[in-house]
Amino acid sequence: MKKVIVLIICLLLASSAFAFEKGTKRIGGTIGFDSYKLNSDTDATTTFEIDPLLGYFITDNISANLLIDFNSKKGPYSYYPKGSGTSTITTLLLGIGGAYFYQNFYGGLGFLYKSYSSKSTTKSDDKYTEGSMYFKLEAGYLYNIANNVYLDIGADYKKGFGKYSGDAEGDNETSQFLIGVGIAVMIP
Repeated sequence: MKKVIVLIICLLLASSAFAFEKGTKRIGGTIGFDSYKLNSDTDATTTFEIDPLLGYFITDNISANLLIDFNSKKGPYSYYPKGSGTSTITTLLLGIGGAYFYQNFYGGLGFLYKSYSSKSTTKSDDKYTEGSMYFKLEAGYLYNIANNVYLDIGADYKKGFGKYSGDAEGDNETSQFLIGVGIAVMIP
């Protein structure tokens, strides 16, 4: 067991002896799809999500990032039984941020604007829109899997602030914590 731990530590240290230089471009992100049923009496809900990340190192180890998060969901309207209507929800978050890299580790922050819309087909068609602002903190580790290609293992926390706009009312007190894995490509 001690040999395995020593091997893992050696691999982590060996893969962390680098720096991203000014002018390096960062391209990465995640893509996801899922399908689930709320219960046995409902139709399946499908979700498609794409979260690309584009970054540019403005100086050694500091990147400026364009943050994009797109999510589309279609499925039964709430928990109602089959045939009672569907709901389509589209969410788009756009923002800017930055990240600091120390060896293979990174931490960053960003500001995002969220546009949310939903349309439900039930006995009376419902449409709903909202806009909101978010602050994002992120941290992660880049594991080198090929020349300039990394497995991006990270976590982020989003916290809403300000007031909702559109059909929503009140203060945006939403919070979200996410742990995920993606791919990052660094182009020198």
